[in-house]
Amino acid sequence: MTSTESNRSTEDNSVDSRTVIAATFDVPVECTFTNAGAMNDLPSYPVPPLTTIRGLLYAAWGRPSLLGQGSSHSRTMEKDAVEKEQAFREEFETETAIGIRVIEDPVSKRDLRTRKKVARNSDNKKYISYPVEEETLLFPTFRIYITGSAERCSAIADAFRNPERLLYLGRSDNLVDIRDVTETRFTIHHDEQVLEDVMVPNGDGDDPVMLPVRTERLGSYSARPAEVQLVTYGGTVGSYNTLENELDKDGPFVFIDE
Repeated sequence: MTSTESNRSTEDNSVDSRTVIAATFDVPVECTFTNAGAMNDLPSYPVPPLTTIRGLLYAAWGRPSLLGQGSSHSRTMEKDAVEKEQAFREEFETETAIGIRVIEDPVSKRDLRTRKKVARNSDNKKYISYPVEEETLLFPTFRIYITGSAERCSAIADAFRNPERLLYLGRSDNLVDIRDVTETRFTIHHDEQVLEDVMVPNGDGDDPVMLPVRTERLGSYSARPAEVQLVTYGGTVGSYNTLENELDKDGPFVFIDE
């Protein structure tokens, strides 16, 4: 390779370097990420939506929940506190980006389960039980990447290592083990690459899915998606990221919501 070619390669491939937090989310039993809008059949997204990952992080920080805070009759927080928390989350979503890699493919299982919903009649029943077919994911392992300011990344790493609350991924009984938390730098490369085991935005890989990336603000009792992103499991990308730490063998990855 000539000197000119070497310089051109460097200019084309290494155009930016920022801090990234990488962490392994290991689900020891099962989890599910119920597809938004599903009714009696409850399929799961193949990976945790970005809204789920952020919710886990807010819990790790010990931040208050905003569910049910949208109307005055159900609000349990002062209005000023709700607005302050809302502003924090909007700022956090704007200044960070999230990537997902599948380390261990989950085993998909579908079976009948009983769910409950709030009764909407005048009898004495507060809840109504009904059967649904629900998909669950057994024993998955994901590698999560979050980038932002150096100060924000340091706070994320601390929360993952020493969470304020017991953490789960998906439903409240789907416990998750967070390990191998690293804080390092990554470099953006502009070079066509086929990524495997990575969720690729607008990709040409397998199983395209509309993955929630933003939550409807102050929903009454649920976190409905306000914004979704088309992603595929693997695919060809023109711009990808690699970690600069040679001890981390993660390989290329991309951010979904950047």
